[in-house]
Amino acid sequence: MNSTPIRAAVLILRHHGVSVCIAGELALNYYNVPRVCHICVPNSSSLVAAGFLCSTGLFEPFELDSDFNNYTEYKRGFPRVRTTRWTYPPQAIVVFPAPFFGLDPIETILVPPSADQKVHISKEIPDLSQEEIANLPLPRLAPLLKGLAKRFLDTGDDVAMIAVEQLVDGMNLDEAWAKKQLEGSDATLITLVMNQIRSKKSRIDYFTENKITCFISDEEEAENVRLIPGLNECILAIMRAVVKTKRLNDAAIALHRVLSRERINFGIFGGYAIGAIGVSARGFQAISQSRQDYVAFFWSDRPDRKNAVLVEIFCEKFPGARYSMANVQCRSVPVRGLSLGQGTSSFLDPFYLFKGKVRAAATRAKFHDSADLRMLASRYASAIKSRTNELNLEYVGLAIKRYIELGRLIQQLGVDVEKAKRAAKHLDLNKLPPPAPGDVQRGLLAIQDLTPYELAPFHAAPTTVELQGSDEEWWFRTVAVPNSSIFRRTSGDRSHPPAQGLQRALTGTSSYARWLDTYEGTAGVSYQHGGVDFSYPQGVLAFRLTAGERGKLNVTFSLARRQWVLSQGARANPNPTDDHSIVMSANNGRDTNALTVWSEARIVNSGGETNTTANGEQLVIKGADTIDVLFDAQSSYPHPTAASARGTVARQLDAAVAAEFPTVRSAAIADFGALMRRVKLDLGSSGDLGIQKMPTCLDNFGKNPAADPELTTLMFNFGPNLQCIWNPFYQPAWQSKYTININLQMNYWPALITNLAEVQKPVFDLIDMAIPRAQVVAKSMYGCDGIVMHHNTDLWGDSAPVDKGTPYTVWPMSAAWLASDAMEHYRWTKNKTFLQQTVWPLLQKTTQFYYCYLFEWNGYWTVGPSLSPEHAFIVPPSMSQAGKPEGLDISIEMDNQLLHNLFTNINQTCTILGLDAHLPDCAKANAYLPRIHPPRIGPENREILEWQDEYDEEEPAHRRLSSLWGLYPGKQLTPLVSPTYAKAGKALLDRRIAASSGSTRWSRS
Repeated sequence: MNSTPIRAAVLILRHHGVSVCIAGELALNYYNVPRVCHICVPNSSSLVAAGFLCSTGLFEPFELDSDFNNYTEYKRGFPRVRTTRWTYPPQAIVVFPAPFFGLDPIETILVPPSADQKVHISKEIPDLSQEEIANLPLPRLAPLLKGLAKRFLDTGDDVAMIAVEQLVDGMNLDEAWAKKQLEGSDATLITLVMNQIRSKKSRIDYFTENKITCFISDEEEAENVRLIPGLNECILAIMRAVVKTKRLNDAAIALHRVLSRERINFGIFGGYAIGAIGVSARGFQAISQSRQDYVAFFWSDRPDRKNAVLVEIFCEKFPGARYSMANVQCRSVPVRGLSLGQGTSSFLDPFYLFKGKVRAAATRAKFHDSADLRMLASRYASAIKSRTNELNLEYVGLAIKRYIELGRLIQQLGVDVEKAKRAAKHLDLNKLPPPAPGDVQRGLLAIQDLTPYELAPFHAAPTTVELQGSDEEWWFRTVAVPNSSIFRRTSGDRSHPPAQGLQRALTGTSSYARWLDTYEGTAGVSYQHGGVDFSYPQGVLAFRLTAGERGKLNVTFSLARRQWVLSQGARANPNPTDDHSIVMSANNGRDTNALTVWSEARIVNSGGETNTTANGEQLVIKGADTIDVLFDAQSSYPHPTAASARGTVARQLDAAVAAEFPTVRSAAIADFGALMRRVKLDLGSSGDLGIQKMPTCLDNFGKNPAADPELTTLMFNFGPNLQCIWNPFYQPAWQSKYTININLQMNYWPALITNLAEVQKPVFDLIDMAIPRAQVVAKSMYGCDGIVMHHNTDLWGDSAPVDKGTPYTVWPMSAAWLASDAMEHYRWTKNKTFLQQTVWPLLQKTTQFYYCYLFEWNGYWTVGPSLSPEHAFIVPPSMSQAGKPEGLDISIEMDNQLLHNLFTNINQTCTILGLDAHLPDCAKANAYLPRIHPPRIGPENREILEWQDEYDEEEPAHRRLSSLWGLYPGKQLTPLVSPTYAKAGKALLDRRIAASSGSTRWSRS
């Protein structure tokens, strides 16, 4: 390793007064955990630090998507720089904020060059002298261990947990050391570390550099291995052995000599094989201890058995093959050992390594599989491409499902990716049976509990983007827009999957029809089966099946879910007058932090007989007159224990069964109607068009919307899109989460004007729940008090930026918009208690952040970097990267309008509540308001400008009209406030419409 770049980076940052500490891989390497990269952690803004490095000309920002994989994804979003032409190959540095590793303040946690460590430190950073190591700002072991453990406990970051485990193993930590060094830490953190220390002897996690894995073609030869003289005493329990690559080469040479002498064919695979055939592979691998298909032993040519190499010999089929390994091609590869010198050994052909890795990626979730496939493909693309017809398309499709980034790679190798996806379409990643068809014969209800999120709880790793002093405009002009890749961060937040589906089985139906009564809040279905008419009006969680003739209902019920089912069963009560039940428990497929959902359906039938199927999972009813079904589901999100969730389900269903279906239905209609009857839209009659089948109505509406006003009324009655409830997908669009740069707010725009103010309460509950996390993000990302929210949040209130696009990721304005909605709620209801207890604290926390975050630019308080949500401009010729689409700017028009509205609301609230105008909150808002930049009108097009200058738009017909926020839902651009601004706003709106804006229907409203 060349230490010059990291030392240069340290000197540059210290020159600018930025404290710095080595973290991540290089720090782990220092503590006897093999790693190769290094990460620099500044105490202040990581973006500013990256800017300092780039300003010297010694470093440049860079972006390389293919460099990320499952076990390096946590680096995404943090600034990455690399050396320019003064080192070869270029050396990369990732710049993290110190709180990410829990190393704040940095000055207190560094290893002094002459420190007398209490525990042995290997200091075996590859190729660095002790003098070079001594001059590096490395963290002390205890703070590093605590910081990583805390990160795992706070965020569920698997990579942090792996690092904790490897620090414990690499330094061979004991309980006495941990008890002393972790004194005063959180009890949960201490327990976590102690558990790792107590379990380290049985741990089987080790690095691919530290072992050799091979296969033998059949069991007879496997027995011969066991009989090799001197080998039996070497067969030991799976343990960890850390050696350098040349020692692995020694073991490979020795293995070749011994097995060749016994005329046993073998081939080495796994991470070591990938490296030996010329691919640079790093990573780790964990293997179950309960396997019967291999022999594991240590090899060493030294009497003291030091520097032993762990060798695993698999005696059955190699992963990815469906036939004997006797037909697999191997190649003899020259290797040089540490003590045995030059030799050869047998390795699997690269194509078979690739094929095996495809199956591994399809059938397991291990961090290194995706990276190994990419490394193999980059070096052996031609050899693999010529044989891709031998790949199993089901495995290819499953691998792409698990690692989406593999799709492009595999397509470049000549594989028909769409065909592979189709081949695996019926398979889920856990190999469960495919879902039943969702037609009238099988699918009845796709049921979505409000809370079974994919992960619990998930907090995105925030990126520090605060700017200091007078650096803002310099940074924006020289670093931000030309090098916007420094805003990359981790993948998006988690999805909101469905709970269960309730199925009932019938065949041979006809005359099928269904309807929805939006005034009652009920739905209905009717059809004929065996010449008998059937129907059931359906409420939210209850429905009834009836037949035109007595004793004609024959139905099989079950609960179904495509994946992650923990248990299910059915119970037929021996007393025919009592209710029967079907139950299911499932989770989100996570090994840790799993959310569980408990579902139950109660079946009450009049007449007939009820039994369960042989597998105990379905309920069969024959000869019934009517059947009532009542369903409930609860997840562990709002419940402290699984028993609590089950108890709630049982209590609610007991009450519903006791009330009986007619009462449940009437109560539901009354509850729904109390809201629905408050507003009615009457646009006139559609005549005969209104009684056509829905496909015909939709087709006619597309041709002549004015002819069917009742269809418009129906859409009005639907209300907002509750996608997160009515969602049958495990990876739904936008993860079925809360997009708060317009989507959530727009869903609730009609609430007040339709006299339904109370339906906004869930929005305010969401804000209240998100505030603690928003305070953490404001502090850790920007060093500010108050709250900040970006363009998405979720069930857990995560407020950090998500995704990786400069036109939408770094937008710290959502809290200002949500605070405006809260103020509008007060204006409609005139509820002073709500103003005082909800709106005022929200306004205070929101402005507290902006007082810290805003900087002065051209005489105005300004937000930056920021963006106009989801729109981009073309970088002008006066800047570097000219002609490139870009989203980042400062003094964005929408931001200015939100700030003007925010400070106006503060002033009005002070007046309404009778607060002293000299109170800091009131006085400061009053002082800030006139220094928010007023709307700008372009000198050429006479429109409201979207950005600080009259840039060319990437999409002249863009669907969003963010710069007209002040026209609606705000007031700053309305004709009553400013006819001039209103006219300029109309000019923008007219031009967008003329350019065919409104590609989505919601954007036309």
